[in-house]
Amino acid sequence: MERERKEDSTSASWNVFLMTISVFTTLTSTLFRKQDGTWTKASSMGDKVNSKESERFPCATPDGKYLFFASDRKGNFDYYWIDARIINELRPKDLK
Repeated sequence: MERERKEDSTSASWNVFLMTISVFTTLTSTLFRKQDGTWTKASSMGDKVNSKESERFPCATPDGKYLFFASDRKGNFDYYWIDARIINELRPKDLK
């Protein structure tokens, strides 16, 4: 039986080194800071992070190499990590 995706909370993480904000809501997204101080539209992090369940509490390591997050994709919240290069892969070309 497939569970409905929970949409009860939002969490976000600011990474000063990558100049990004990762937002975990219905779909995990990343926003990028432009040189003029404004922000881009949210870019989905795709299936490397997003699941049919809930992802929460993003936290990038201080060196910007890894992104940790919690997900209940297996029925209970567990912690996961991915290489933070996914963030730079999503970065618009004009901001690289």
